[in-house]
Amino acid sequence: MTEYRGYSEPGAFRINITAAIRSMTWYPPSGVGMPMSPRLGLQEICRQRELKMVAGLGVSSTPLEYPEDPHIPAYLDQSHDPIWATYSLIAIKQLIHRGWLTSYFLDRGVEIGGVALDFVREARPERLSVMCALNRHEECTGLAWTRRWLLVPQRTPCVCVCGCRSPRRGGGERPGDAAEEVEDLKPNDEVGAITHEEPPNEE
Repeated sequence: MTEYRGYSEPGAFRINITAAIRSMTWYPPSGVGMPMSPRLGLQEICRQRELKMVAGLGVSSTPLEYPEDPHIPAYLDQSHDPIWATYSLIAIKQLIHRGWLTSYFLDRGVEIGGVALDFVREARPERLSVMCALNRHEECTGLAWTRRWLLVPQRTPCVCVCGCRSPRRGGGERPGDAAEEVEDLKPNDEVGAITHEEPPNEE
């Protein structure tokens, strides 16, 4: 995938990207309710990068307009009118070891490229399962791991009030649940260059 740094760094386009981020509409990881085109693109990104701890998929509420790629320097440096193309901004929010990572991509129709990363440091509440932290309550078994730095990690009841421990939800450990929850949150120091720890402010 191409990294479209040319769109995220010039001030003229950074303002548009920031506005699109703030007005983004979020959907569940399944993409239910999302328009087909961005949903298929985001699902392909998740498949290629083998992303597991996905909390949501986002798409900009209105199309974005940018000049065509080869002419960006000329449009920024000269006063003549640019040739505009209409794109959309899409995003993936993930739970990682130290908090939340949100990756933003520019969808040009024929290809998708990354434009920005946001990292927000936030500790997951004690005794809250990974699935409930991701708002994927229907996948929670009703059990959560104690913190992994303990010598003997144990499963404890999930503290979420979503009803995941209710007998009608089939609460209880299923084969493979323990392994999946621990392995999916392995520390990952190779997620990319983090630009800031809070969502960007409009310039």
